[in-house]
This record gives sequence, C-alpha cells and structure tokens, in this order.
Amino acid sequence: LHKIILEQIHLFCLKTLLGEIDCLNYNEFMKKLTYLIFATLLLSCTPSNTESHDGSLMPSEVTSVVGLEDTTTVVGHYFNPLKGVQILTDTGEDYANRLQITGAVDFSQPGTYPLTYRINRLPLQFQHIRNVTVAAGTYVAPTNPKTYITTPFASLGEGSYRTGNASDISHPVQPNFIEADLLNRPVPTNQWWTSLAMSNYGNSNGIYNNPLRSSFSNEGVEVTQSGEGFTQFWNPEGNQTIAQFSLALKDFMIKPSSLSGSYQTKVIDYSDNTIKVAMRNSGSPLDHMVVTYNQGSPYIFAEMGNRNPITITAGTDGVSNYEYFTLDGNLLNERTYQGDGLIIKFQQRHVGYQTNPPASVGQPTYADRYFLLNLPQNSNITISNTGHPFGLYHKLTILLGDGNLMSLGSIENVQEATFYHQYAYNIPLRGHGFYSVNRFSNLVENEMYVQTMRTRLDLNDEALLALLPHQHKIIFGQDFISEFSTRTVRGLLKMLPKNSFTYFLPFYGVVPSYTLPSSDSFSEATMTNYLNNLDQQTDPLNPDNFYNSPTPYWNSKATYPLSQGLLIAEQLGNEALQGTFLDKLKQHLVDWFTFTSTEDERYLYYNDRWGTTYYSDNGFNTASEISDHSFTHGYLIFASAIVGRKDPAFYQQYREMILLLMKDYMNHDANDLRFPVMRSFDRYAGHSWAHGFGSFAEGNNLESTGEAINSWVAAYHIAQLENNRGMMDAAIYGYTNEMYAAQQYWFDYDQDIWSQKYREYAGVAGMIWGGKYDYATWFGANPTFIYGIQWIPTGEYLSSYVLGQAKKTRFTAIYNKYLNAKRGAVDRWYAYMWPVQALVNPTTALGLFDDAKILGDEYPAELSMAYYMIQSMQSYQFKADDAFMRIHAKVSSSIYLNNDNQLIALVYNSSNVSESVTFVVEDQSEKSFTVPANSFSTITLN
Repeated sequence: LHKIILEQIHLFCLKTLLGEIDCLNYNEFMKKLTYLIFATLLLSCTPSNTESHDGSLMPSEVTSVVGLEDTTTVVGHYFNPLKGVQILTDTGEDYANRLQITGAVDFSQPGTYPLTYRINRLPLQFQHIRNVTVAAGTYVAPTNPKTYITTPFASLGEGSYRTGNASDISHPVQPNFIEADLLNRPVPTNQWWTSLAMSNYGNSNGIYNNPLRSSFSNEGVEVTQSGEGFTQFWNPEGNQTIAQFSLALKDFMIKPSSLSGSYQTKVIDYSDNTIKVAMRNSGSPLDHMVVTYNQGSPYIFAEMGNRNPITITAGTDGVSNYEYFTLDGNLLNERTYQGDGLIIKFQQRHVGYQTNPPASVGQPTYADRYFLLNLPQNSNITISNTGHPFGLYHKLTILLGDGNLMSLGSIENVQEATFYHQYAYNIPLRGHGFYSVNRFSNLVENEMYVQTMRTRLDLNDEALLALLPHQHKIIFGQDFISEFSTRTVRGLLKMLPKNSFTYFLPFYGVVPSYTLPSSDSFSEATMTNYLNNLDQQTDPLNPDNFYNSPTPYWNSKATYPLSQGLLIAEQLGNEALQGTFLDKLKQHLVDWFTFTSTEDERYLYYNDRWGTTYYSDNGFNTASEISDHSFTHGYLIFASAIVGRKDPAFYQQYREMILLLMKDYMNHDANDLRFPVMRSFDRYAGHSWAHGFGSFAEGNNLESTGEAINSWVAAYHIAQLENNRGMMDAAIYGYTNEMYAAQQYWFDYDQDIWSQKYREYAGVAGMIWGGKYDYATWFGANPTFIYGIQWIPTGEYLSSYVLGQAKKTRFTAIYNKYLNAKRGAVDRWYAYMWPVQALVNPTTALGLFDDAKILGDEYPAELSMAYYMIQSMQSYQFKADDAFMRIHAKVSSSIYLNNDNQLIALVYNSSNVSESVTFVVEDQSEKSFTVPANSFSTITLN
C-alpha cells in the first residue's frame, strides 16, 4: 500500500504538471488516495496479528525458514529456487508463495550464484541471501514417493466407492509426462496446459497463455502470436454456423542444437497460472531447455542447459519477407549481430480471409507482425536462409552470451521494443490466484500474483502482465495499466507492469429455486398436476427416461427436476409429493454412493494416480478423459444439498461420499491431498474448462456455462449444510467469476470482445476455446442448442444475467438475436427457452407457454420447473442490483424488485434453528430479520 500511495502521488504530480487534472478528476483522485492512506494507517496502528477484511489474521513476522540454505546443484539440470521452500509466519501460514527473487542460476555453467529472497508485504518484511553452486556431479533423478491404493474398495460412512485395479471399466492414461516427485500430490486436469501431463509434446496440442500460442513438436517449441483471427462461416445441414479463430500458421520454432529429433517433454513445475516444461533427449535426464509459460505474460521464456547453439526458425508460410531491427529501431542490414535483443518483423503475414455467409471464403488478408527476441548481453546472432523455399533469411542461430535465459514475445510495432525489453528478464517462477470474501460488503476480492526471478538489475524489477478484458475492465488501480495493448481472440489485452493486480466482484446472492409465486396467473392446481407428471416422468421402472439412463451425465441430470420438484412441493405444502420426490432422490444418490460388487450398474471410482473421482460408466469420457466433471457431479451435488436439508440424518450417513464427489471439482482445501485444488477452474481465465486434458489444437474448451455455474450453486448449498466458511467462500468465488466470465466471453455484454463480423451475426459463443469462439455445439448447429446450452439447467441463478437495468437491456438484445435466428419463435427445448424468455418479459413467456409442446419435446421432466420459473418471474419481475443480504453461514437470499416497487427477498434457511440476517438496501440502510428454521420464505424489505 505504501508503494501504491507513492506511485499515485507521483502520477498525480505528473498529471498536474501536464495540465491533465481537472476538478472532477482531482476529487476522484483524492478520494482514492484518501482511502489508500486510511487503509495504511489502520495497518500501521495495529502491526501485529492484524485481522484482514475476511476475518483471517495477517502475519507480521517470520518464525521459521525451511529450504533456503546454501546448496549445490548439478550442471545441466534446472534449479528450481522455490522448491522445498517454506516461510512460516506467526499466524502459521506458509508465505513462500509471496517470495520475489533477485539473481539468476545459470545451470549451464559451473559457478556460485547468489539469490536474494524477499517478501515486502506490509506488515511482513523478509530478506535472505542464498548461494547456489552449480558444479559437475552425479545427478539423482527425483522419484515418486507416493504409495498407491491397491485395495478394491473403500467405505465412507454408509457409502463406499471402488479403488485399486479395475480393468473392467474405463480409465485415463497415466500422468507419465510430469516429473516423478510431483506425483506425490494430485495432478491437475481441466486446465490450459494439462495435455502436457498425459502425452509427450502434449500430443502437439495448443497451449494458450494469452497473448501467445505454443506447442511442442520434433522441430522444437512453437511461439506464435495468433492475433484476433478472422470469422469464417459454414452451413452444415442448412444451419449457419461461424467461428472466430486464427490460421494454423506457426511463427517460430525454437530448438537447441543439442536436442535430438525426437526428444521428451516433462512438466517439472506448475502453479495456478504457471508451468515449466523440460525438453530432454530420450533416456537422458539432462535439461537441454526449460520453457516457462505464465498466463498473461507477453513472453515465453526459455532457459538453456548448455551453451550449444540455439536455432530459431521463422515460419515460411504466408509471409512475404522478414526484416530485423536493433532495439533502438534501426534496420539491421548485416547478417550477424551482437547484443541482447532483436526485433523481427514478418512482412505481410497471412492472418485470415475475407468471408461472408453462408460459406464464402474470399481473398486472404495480411498484416505485419512484430516480435521481440530478448537475449543475454553479448549474445551473437547469425541470420541465414537455410532451407527457405524462396531463399529468404528466416533462420537465426544464437550463441548465448552472459547467461542462459532468453525470451520471445510479440509487440505491435518497432517503437514498443524499448518498453517490452525492460520486463523481458523477470522470469515467472509461480503464478497464483488468491481470493477472499468480505462478508460485510459481499465483495469477492480476486488477486493475481506472479513470483518472478529478476535476472537483470539494470532493468525494471516488475513482471509484465497482459490483462484479459474481464480483468482490466474492473481492476483496482486503472492508472497503473500501461498504454500498450494487443488484440487476440480473447479480446483486447492491456499490459500491466506489476507483479500483481486485484479486482472485485459483488455477490448478490443465489437461492436453489423460487418461493411460491404470488401472481394471479399462478395456479396451485396446475402446478400440482405438473408435479404429478414429473413423478411419472421419473418412474424407476421405465428404462427409457433419464432417471434410468446408464450414462452418468443424463442419469445425474434426472435428479435436477426432482430436486426442484421437491422444493416446489414444499412451497405448496404437499407432503405426499415431498415424500415421493425425496425417496426417489435418496434412492438415486444411494445407488451412486455405494459399491458392493463389480456387478453394480452405478458406483463411483477413485483414481489416486490423478486424484479424481469418476463413474462406472464412461459416458462423455468422464473417466477416460476426466471430462465434464463439474457438469455431471454438479447435478448430484445439488440434489445432495436439497436432500440434506430435508433429511439431515441421510446427509450425515453419506456426507463423506458427497464430499468425495464435490471436492473432485471444487476442493478448496490444499491440505486435502486426495484432489487438486479447484480442478476445473482456471483462475486467470476466470472460468472453468470442460476437458480433462485439453488435448485439442485450439486448447481446452467450455461449452455449457450454465452447468458450470450450477456446480458452484450446488457447492454453495453444500457449504451451508457443512457450516464451512472456506468451502462457502470458494463456492462464492467460483460462482461470481464464472457468471461474470460468461457474460463477458460467451455473451460479450459490453460488445467489445468478439470480432465485428462475429458480433454482427451472433449473440452467443456456443463454445469457447483457448484460441477460438464457436457459434456451434458438440451436438448440433441449431441456434436453440447454441444459446440454450448456456441456460441449462433452469434455476434461480439465471436471474443474475438480468441483474440491474443495464444487464437486462443487453440480455434482451441477446434473446431477440436468438429469436431472429429462429424466425421469431422457439422451435425446441421449450422447457429451457421459455423460462429464459421470462427473464426478458414474463408476460410474453406466459402467453407462449404450452405444456403439450414441452411434453412432446426432449425434456418433458422439466415441465414443472419451466412453469414455476415463468410464474415466479411474473411475480418477482426483476433481480435487484442495489440491495443484498450480507453473507450468512446457513442462510442464502436473492432480492427482486417487483412491479409495485417492492423489494422482495427470497430467503432459504438450511439451518434447523432460526437465524438472524441483515439486508443492505438501496439507500445503504440496514434491516435485520429473523428467519424461521429450515424454511424457504419471502421478506418484503420496503
């Protein structure tokens, strides 16, 4: 904070001198500065064991240091300066993830290298100098210390699951391409890089760290700036689809001359946002090159294990010529150069095509591309044309000078090189996504933090981070964003010269369903008839319904309308239907949560090599590719939460099995070594990924944002039953980010992310990849599928898409764009699309509602919830963005503004005792109420 205040004062003085401060800006500036000074004074007044805003203690001193003693490492083997390091504080926390390092260890050269470790995070201050000696010696390869489960099953409470050898069901391949000692903890999946853990080269799939793309092949490691790409149109089966993506042209391949034609890649370190990959010759432990990726870094870093020449080969397809410039912008006419950097220009790079619907591909489009190569001082570069089809000079042979680190990144023009070069030697070590939830303001604080090793003291000491749109739009400290930016498929990325940044997201609450509608159009008799129909649609003796499907996704999906039906029956006071639905749900859950023999049709399996739970059936590759876990698990976890409130004894009997399934996708506890933390969630991207490995050319992908969001809703309600603050905070963190990311990337709420042609045609992205937007789905190109898959399942959480008037206006335009694509009328998925219509205009949705169409459609069991949500929106109308209930351990709420300007809070108390809750309404006044035990009710706030 001290540093931020000084920087703000400097910025203010500069802007004053330049005449850029007017009265309005001055007042806004002073308000911000006063807040920062006040916050610092609070810290200064209580320097020891200060409580942070989320109630946790802030450390003030280091009490124990582990792993920072002087050490010796072997030449040719990467030295990880953070490995095994612990910085324990007076609060018992390990603050090693806040260390910044100055110095460098050139593991290609014998010598002694001092490293300075620092923590400068008020009130905690720490500094230590460590000497690392690189010397010849015998390398001892790491080994896997983990003992794997061999028993055939395990019991948890009244439940049980299968383990050990189970050759009769599907499993994923082993994580053989990650360093052995990293296998002592669960291996991450469902991330932007995880194809590298399961196959050599990551099977040459795309690694997108934004703004760059990379992959591995026999030619080395690829570095490409794929840019914004272009929009192409297709017309399969008469359905117009489009995609915004980049050409599959690789800009550069980097390879040390000592590396063989068929080498091996190995993941040797990873964190939330960072990964390190060693490139080794087969059968040899020597690290010829170690590549570091950090999400949001405009560079890809490479450290060499020897001083043999390095070859950088520029792509030959779709480029008219190459030009080379020195860092000060002078055109290089010679074919040799000595220095620490070079600018490489691709003249007229082929970047796309002029396209038009229905499937017209016209003339190619071109643009100049610029890259910045950063080398150790006194490096030698030779430029040649060996192997170029037209004799152009496209190959660089590098002899490194005073160090073993190089980096390559993209820039927009020659003039930017000086700025980018300043940050190109601060190599990321580990990147983290931290969060905390303020239960007074309902704000979720998101902090991205990268630990770097500053290898050049003459250059800037900060990292350089490319902020994605969802970050730079709401970052705390807009003034720190630089003037430099680049455009990619993910939108405009803005450069921030900082090691960390913070943004805040509000949590306005979510409840599992709606309370009983009060509109005149709502009929309890009709509602009861629809619930009776739901009972028929989920007949356990009918093999053709989802309830009895062998596929885990469809089978678990069947529990959702039953869960909603149970809540609706409770609101109606219908004891018989409550009992029926509760029994069906319990029967369904027990079926999954118990394993008796291999003859069982449904059970869970725990794989301790990956640290994951999956199903006896491999539908949609939930087992073999660890895919769609949050989608599929989320339905069963939601059902468990609803059943758990109605039958606490049942919940306690199967609690451990429920958590075994939920923690597979939302493990908030780093000490629970059964699972990776937040398996499916990408903290930097702000959303989940669906595929376990991301083994596609365009990187990983996510289709159904609705089911991803539902998984957080489910976990949130489990956290209430658990009375577990850490679990609840994790669920709120995931929910707020996933919802915000969906609005930004899947719906482009601000109309500034997608390319113009994509935006003109579509109002949704059916699938988002690391490097592509698809107006399509895995299962068809009908616009109803493309839009609708984002809006399933039907639930109260959907109201957050229209939170406040601005969002409702935008969402209305999106839905109208869907209707235009369908010539004005929904054609299928009525049970999903009409409730969404109710978010825009419930009266219109009521006029369209036709139970016969729903019963004749693919999802007849969704009839009751479709009717209930439409009627609820007719009653409650509009989700309010100027009121909220302060976060409570056992009570959840969502607030609406109806047509009579009444603020109506829907309040869900999962506790078996009455609870006191506090609301903050539009004029910031507080109102407290007591809500009955085990209830779902409404409160009028004004």
